[in-house]
Amino acid sequence: GYALSKIALSLVKRPEAKGYLSGVYATVYSQINNFVEPLQACEESLKYGYEAGLSAGDVEFACANANFSVIFGIQSGSNLESLANQMSRYNEKMKEMNADYPLACIQVYECFVRSLVGETDDPTELSYGGKDLLGNMIETQNKTSLKNQYYFARMFLAYVFGRYELAAEMADEYRKVVLAMRNARLANEIFYLALIALASADEEAKPEARDAAAVALTELEGWLGASQWNFLHKVKLLKAEIAFHDGYVADAATLYDDAIRIAGEHRFVHEQAIACERCGIFYSNSGSPHIAKGYFARAREYYLKWGAKRKAYDLLQQRISN
Repeated sequence: GYALSKIALSLVKRPEAKGYLSGVYATVYSQINNFVEPLQACEESLKYGYEAGLSAGDVEFACANANFSVIFGIQSGSNLESLANQMSRYNEKMKEMNADYPLACIQVYECFVRSLVGETDDPTELSYGGKDLLGNMIETQNKTSLKNQYYFARMFLAYVFGRYELAAEMADEYRKVVLAMRNARLANEIFYLALIALASADEEAKPEARDAAAVALTELEGWLGASQWNFLHKVKLLKAEIAFHDGYVADAATLYDDAIRIAGEHRFVHEQAIACERCGIFYSNSGSPHIAKGYFARAREYYLKWGAKRKAYDLLQQRISN
């Protein structure tokens, strides 16, 4: 697939093929190259595909590039303020073009960012115009793919804000509308479903959660040959969580530090923050509160760097100041 994608990209550089560039970029960078090239680079290419689509009058693929650039921006830890500005521009252009479905997709992620930066009362909810976003979507679009994105966003928010039971509920809803899409959302789906299963499982459910995490780990490890940049920190963090679950303290400590370091080196600042926070929880549960606070303080710095001001505030109040 990757070799063919290179051929396709070379062909659309020809002057007579410019009209196809946006469609090729949307397909190649959201379905193929994102498993090989750094996700941050794919995000930038999708932005270019959006502009090319607008220039060529290709509304459908311009919007597809826009939506995937936002999704990849979130999945790669792009600064949330910059993403919000980008989405605002997309929003206005999509309204001009009467692109209702792509606009609804963008609104999911606008709400997602608003929750993280602190513009909502409950950061685990998604609301738009004073109403729950799901209700709005059912009234206007009622598409399974929108529900899929809604539940993934809420699942992620609940996990990040430490509401693990809610995260598990949202994960159950997400599974009902899951889409078999071979893009970056697939890797993140596998990764976060496993993290949520481990964090939310009660004593009775722990063996099942442990088995599910092992399966997810095998799948993520299968992608390392294509891109350590995109997947190695995820593998390390999931291994750390499994070691924590199994009681292998020394292994977990090393793996958390590996995950934090690699996520930073590969510019996934949001998952660097998550790894730091989970490491802090690990040390808290292991009887080392002073070490834990150091990791929580680092996590807060990374959340602020990402732009998640509400999460950074909550972490300060719940884990650092008390």
